[in-house]
Amino acid sequence: MKTCSMTQFLEAVEPWLSAEYIRKGYVNENGDLVLMFNDGVNNVYRITDCTRDQLNSVIEKIRNYGIAFDMPEEK
Repeated sequence: MKTCSMTQFLEAVEPWLSAEYIRKGYVNENGDLVLMFNDGVNNVYRITDCTRDQLNSVIEKIRNYGIAFDMPEEK
């Protein structure tokens, strides 16, 4: 798992935001963002400085690149 700020996360994944590289993403039970790459690698990111709205905005951006993204149901 990688612990990072929102800015660090966006800088790290920006070059890979394509369905050519990323198969799927989801938010796990701990609230961490998981990206599943086409080569079988899963990267888990704990973003330390974002609100739920900011996270939803990033997820929408990821979806706009044609990458499937699952969200857990809110409790």
